[in-house]
This record gives sequence, structure tokens and C-alpha cells, in this order.
Amino acid sequence: ALLTHVTAPSLILAPMQSAATSIAEQVKMAETIPNASLQPINGVGHEIYIDNAEECVAAVRQFLAKVALTARSHHNPID
Repeated sequence: ALLTHVTAPSLILAPMQSAATSIAEQVKMAETIPNASLQPINGVGHEIYIDNAEECVAAVRQFLAKVALTARSHHNPID
């Protein structure tokens, strides 16, 4: 239940062939965390960060751009 208290936007890079967790479990985690995004990555466990580094970096960049855009749209500068 701690995940429901996460307040920061979160990105879950989900390996498609993980021995430790299933995609269904990762989807459930993403649904539990407010403002979470799930990005499935083809690969095995933590090796996705090496084997599919470009895909992981692209997902992180896209996520950060989305977060920045959301922050800018909620920013009300004082004149």
C-alpha cells in the first residue's frame, strides 16, 4: 500500500521476460502508483538497461519531456 503514497510522476521500465516479475504484476504496480507510466521493454530483467539501452533511454527522455510539459502547463507565473 506504500505505492499509493508516491506523489512524483513515475516511470516503470518493464522487462518483457523477467524471472522476478510478470508484466501483469508490473501493470498492477503502475495502476497503484498515481501518475505512473509503464513502458514494456523487450528483454530480460535488469539486462534491458544494457541490451536495450537505446529503447530505455528513449522511454526515459519521452517520459521526462511529458513531465516537463505537464509542469509548464500547470505553472502560473506571477506578473
